[in-house]
Amino acid sequence: MPLVIVRCGKKITKADQVTLGKNLPDIVALALTVPSEPKARLSADEVEVRFTSHGPRDVNVRQLDILVFATHSRGRAKNLKARGKIIRGEIHRRMPDITRRANSGSVWVRLARGEWDEL
Repeated sequence: MPLVIVRCGKKITKADQVTLGKNLPDIVALALTVPSEPKARLSADEVEVRFTSHGPRDVNVRQLDILVFATHSRGRAKNLKARGKIIRGEIHRRMPDITRRANSGSVWVRLARGEWDEL
């Protein structure tokens, strides 16, 4: 189950956050699915999205940072940069007003070995 943390600056409105929250699960599932690996197949329902805002002690931050944490798989690791570009491209394509308003941001995809299970 990937975890997406979205860090927002003041230019990103609450409405923008709602739009991001509706779109990011589908975008991340699309970008990180590896059809040939059963453990690396994702649906939008499996992608968790959390939002945080910049605080008064944050330094050198962008208006929109998207950090994606997912379980390592060979298929994902093999072309990780391309998968990050898919996420970035889909955000620009689906939400151009948000990316224009943000004016600065990043997408960072991190893979880690681990297992996830429900309680």
